[in-house]
Amino acid sequence: MATQTETKLGEHEIELTRLREHVDVLRAEITQLEPFIREVITLRAELATRKDDTAKLKDAETEIALLKHQIAELAKTKDTWGNRVWLIATIALSAFFATTTAILGALLTFTLNAKK
Repeated sequence: MATQTETKLGEHEIELTRLREHVDVLRAEITQLEPFIREVITLRAELATRKDDTAKLKDAETEIALLKHQIAELAKTKDTWGNRVWLIATIALSAFFATTTAILGALLTFTLNAKK
């Protein structure tokens, strides 16, 4: 008859065999999961890259908004200076025509008075 120790030893050996089988099954499952784990790692790296790209895109959008604002300001300045140039040109042309008219009037008057 087997002693109590031998019985326990047999039970432990059976349990150890069962655990080894479980470990083998788990190893096989891990081996099957390895491609998925690699894909997850790759996707994480891509996500980090995309986050960097998103940050760069936000910075670029901010710069574009700033440039648009500066262009709008330059357009306003251009319009203001254009208006000023036309104002000065109008005054200068008016002065030119007034002076020319006065000179022509004086010459006409002088010519008409000289013929008498």
